[in-house]
Amino acid sequence: MKLGIFAQISAVLIGVVCAVHAQDDVTEKQEPGTSVFHVTTWGDWKGDSLYAKTKNGFQQIDLHHLSKSEGLPFKRAEGIALHLKETDADSGEDVFPVALKVKVPATMRIPLLLVTRVDEKLSYQLYDLSPENFPGGSYRFVNISREPILLKAGKNHQRIDPGKEFLVKGGFGDRKLVKLAVYLADENNKPKRVWAVDSINRKSKRMTMFFYPAKSISGRLTLRCKSMVDYLHAKEE
Repeated sequence: MKLGIFAQISAVLIGVVCAVHAQDDVTEKQEPGTSVFHVTTWGDWKGDSLYAKTKNGFQQIDLHHLSKSEGLPFKRAEGIALHLKETDADSGEDVFPVALKVKVPATMRIPLLLVTRVDEKLSYQLYDLSPENFPGGSYRFVNISREPILLKAGKNHQRIDPGKEFLVKGGFGDRKLVKLAVYLADENNKPKRVWAVDSINRKSKRMTMFFYPAKSISGRLTLRCKSMVDYLHAKEE
C-alpha cells in the first residue's frame, strides 16, 4: 500500500476504540462475464460525483465514509473505471469521461475500492472482500502510519510495517471475546500500548481496521483507529 493516499488525512481523536462503520452484506446479481466491485471513501466525500457503467447506462455511486457501496459490475479484462459527469459544450449532452482506471489483480475476487482525493487527484487502494480470502470472523489490520506497529490479536503477534496489512482469518469462535491491542516503540525502543479493545467475535462479521497517526495531548506520536465492519449472509460464510 502506498502512503500517499492518506498523506492529508486529518487525525480525529476518537479515544481508544475504533470508530465503527457497520453494514449488512447484500447479495448482488452478476451479469454473465462480469464481476462485482464496491467503493468506499476515507472521510466524507466532497469531490465530484462518481459514476460506474452498468447495463442500463451510467449509475451514480453512493459514496460514504468507510461504508461500501452497492455491488457494481466490471469486466476483469477491462478493469474498474470510475467516471465523472460533464456536459458536452457542442451538443449539450451528458458525457462521462474516465476519472480513474484500476487494474484488478487476478487473485482478487470481490474488490473494494477505497478512494480519496490527494492534491485534487483521485487516489485509491484495493482490498478483497471475497468470503474465500476474507471469511467471516476475520480481522484485517492496515497500518497507514509512518511507523511499524506491533499487533496482538488473541494469540497472534505480528509486526506490521508502514503501508502494509495483516489478515487474521477467523479461528476465534463465535461469540467469543477477542482481545486486540497495538503497540508503538517508545523513546527507549520498548513496546508501548497505544490502542486496545475487546471485541465480541461473530462468525458472520468481518472487520477492517485502519491505524493512522495522531498526536496525544502531550504532543507525542500515537495512533488512532477507524474501522469498517460488514456481515456475510449465512450462505457466504
